[in-house]
Amino acid sequence: MEGSSKTKRGKSFTVEEDMAICKSWCHISEDPIVGNSQSYAHFWGRIYENFCLLQNDQSRTQVSIQSRWGIIMKCSNKFRGCLTQVENLHPSGISQVDIMLQAKLLYHQDEKKHFAFEHCWSILQDNIRWQDVTPTNTVKSRIHTPFSPDSAPDSPMDNCISLEDDTSPSVGNNPTVGEGSVSARGKRPMGKKSAKELFWKNQVVQAEVQNMSTQLDTFNQFLAQKEKKKDEREQKRIEARQEMKELEMKKHEFEIRKQEHEMKKEEHMIMTKDISHLDHQMKAYYTMRKNEIFAKWSSNVNSPNFYFPLPPDE
Repeated sequence: MEGSSKTKRGKSFTVEEDMAICKSWCHISEDPIVGNSQSYAHFWGRIYENFCLLQNDQSRTQVSIQSRWGIIMKCSNKFRGCLTQVENLHPSGISQVDIMLQAKLLYHQDEKKHFAFEHCWSILQDNIRWQDVTPTNTVKSRIHTPFSPDSAPDSPMDNCISLEDDTSPSVGNNPTVGEGSVSARGKRPMGKKSAKELFWKNQVVQAEVQNMSTQLDTFNQFLAQKEKKKDEREQKRIEARQEMKELEMKKHEFEIRKQEHEMKKEEHMIMTKDISHLDHQMKAYYTMRKNEIFAKWSSNVNSPNFYFPLPPDE
């Protein structure tokens, strides 16, 4: 019964989920457009939304993401301290790989375990706000205050976090912070004013690009319409030539039929002409013509075009 009352532990976080948490935290914390003084709940709500967007999954709760970030931050802060100690020794002729190796060994000596978030450190080491937080700083960074899993806001002012570079005491313009507190690994993110100016410039550029795109689409539509009308005119010319050709053929056929009809009419007249009253020469002429016509009929009697001369149409 006692075991059944315990909260069931969720599945372990994957490397991809850890990296998504770190990317989301860096993305939201470095957003200069929003600026500073956003509430703790709103800040973490945005981180959770970005995490779900990166993972395309909402199986993790916001509370679990915050808890996991607390663990990542705690271990990474300790590793950052070990790395700073090794860097401050300024050993000659040592490579960055050797510095990382010595920092891992120092971390193992202090914590009695290996540094398990090297995949997160590759993302966090270039974040300017993360670089500002070192064990040697004399000024407490406000950006990390609400992120500690053991901390809670004691007053309404503590319920806000600063995301502005120029007003944060943890940034490199603080005279009490030494040069070693801001590493050369990254550069300061853009300030709120510069970011807003860039944002509006981008809006103007996007509007101009959109306008040019619209004009280009309109011009392309005009060209397409013009080409379509040209094709239609060409098609009409082709159809007109075809119709003219068909008319010429019909006219030719009509002429042939007309000639045949005239010839049949003439042959019928000759074959049916009474020559009894004609003189000797005319009788001979018509007799010859009748013989020619009859011979033609006889030779064509088996032809599909054979015809008997019919009386002409009245």
